[in-house]
Amino acid sequence: MMAYLVNDKGELYAEQYQDAFRNSLEVLSWANGSALTSDGLVIYFYPYNLGSGADGEYVAEISYAELDGILKSTCCEYKTFEPISQILHECVRDSTRD
Repeated sequence: MMAYLVNDKGELYAEQYQDAFRNSLEVLSWANGSALTSDGLVIYFYPYNLGSGADGEYVAEISYAELDGILKSTCCEYKTFEPISQILHECVRDSTRD
């Protein structure tokens, strides 16, 4: 997921904060919201949750093609979830949670 996090300026989180790079599951716990859209999974973070306030909001957009085999087919409809843990609980195949 870290490769998908982009801020309002188009800067990648992984490039901006190489020293503070964290694993994806830890970063997911800081998410402010998420949704399944017509294009895929969108996860957003308010300023200060990742990086500095000057960076703006970071958003990860992951296409359904890249999520193939990870999401249950019944979850590929448009939904908004608060928080991201609900998507992980309801939509991620059990074998991918390990």
